Order: sequence, then structure tokens, then C-alpha cells
Amino acid sequence: MKTTIGPCPGNIFADLGFLDADERCVKSDLTCQITKIIQQKKLSPAKAAKLLGISPQQLHDLIRGKFISKPFDIFFKYLSLLGYEVAIDISKQKVKRVPAGVSKNKTQISKKKPKVLPKNISREPVSIHAKKRK
Repeated sequence: MKTTIGPCPGNIFADLGFLDADERCVKSDLTCQITKIIQQKKLSPAKAAKLLGISPQQLHDLIRGKFISKPFDIFFKYLSLLGYEVAIDISKQKVKRVPAGVSKNKTQISKKKPKVLPKNISREPVSIHAKKRK
């Protein structure tokens, strides 16, 4: 069986079977936003770390994906320190979600069985936006 690698059409963490896939996906998106803002401001790692109140090593770890154990308020704090406001939108799901292990185009099926989320966990989509303060 040939393996195809390409862009993930959905939540890669769900495809990998993580129970906290939605949380990981949002934290990953927030980390990407923080990284882009630091790059746009042309801050050196040392200056960015000082601005965020963390060590350069902690900034490096954050950017390299060691963010899962961090609570959401840390990401919001970092965005605020970078001069951005955070807005959280909660809305009804518009499109059916594709189950973990099946791609949207249905040409690729994972051998790994997806883990099932407990019934008490909400599947409502949440989007978090950062916008520059005026």
C-alpha cells in the first residue's frame, strides 16, 4: 500500500486519534498566530521572549510544538502582550465533520482506528481570532 503525504483536510490530531484533538488543534492555531506576529514584528527570539515574560528556551519550545500542556489563558496573555485582542466565536456546525481516519476525498483510509470521544464532550466548533488592538 502506497502512502500519500499532503495537506491535512481537517484536524490532524483527530486523524491521529487524540482524545483532545480539538483542543490541540486550537492551541496549534494560536501558536501559529503568535509565531506569525513575532515574525511580522521582526522580533529576535531574545526580544520576543522578554516581551512575553518567558525564557528564549521556553519560546523555542512553544514554537516547536511543546504547547499541549499549556492552558488557553497563556496563549491569550501572549497575544495581548504582542498587542492583539482575542475574540472567541462559538457557532453551530455548518458542515458535517469527517470522522477521524477518513479524508474528505475518501481516497485515503488510515489503518489506525480512531479513538471515540466520550459522549459528554461537545463537538461544537469554536474559532478563536486575534486582531490587532487600535
